[in-house]
Amino acid sequence: LGLERPTILHDYPASQSALARVRPRDEDGVSGPLVAERFELYVRGIELANGYHELLDAEVLAARNEANNAARLRDGKTPLPGDSRLLSAMREGLPACAGTALGFDRLAMVAFGLESVEQVMAFPIDRA
Repeated sequence: LGLERPTILHDYPASQSALARVRPRDEDGVSGPLVAERFELYVRGIELANGYHELLDAEVLAARNEANNAARLRDGKTPLPGDSRLLSAMREGLPACAGTALGFDRLAMVAFGLESVEQVMAFPIDRA
């Protein structure tokens, strides 16, 4: 992905929503498969950034967390703790928001044409 030019992937399957809002894919807003309002930016085959439109419904998030933990238990993994402060903020009326995470070390790697992220890290694991 992104080998020839920067590429943005968006409208992920609803099953990959994590903390993102979900909506119908079609522009009429009521039909089509459900998609997560998420995106990822790839450059030279490297994921540089990802972001999403924040889910604001506390009950939906709580249900997602319960389903995720049930799947973890089935797989023999430890359940993850819930985030009660986030759920409380949602219930109090968290405003609409979105965010993007950009990997600065990856950006520097791409900008300088380097092959390994360790080439731009001040303290790679082997020198920490």
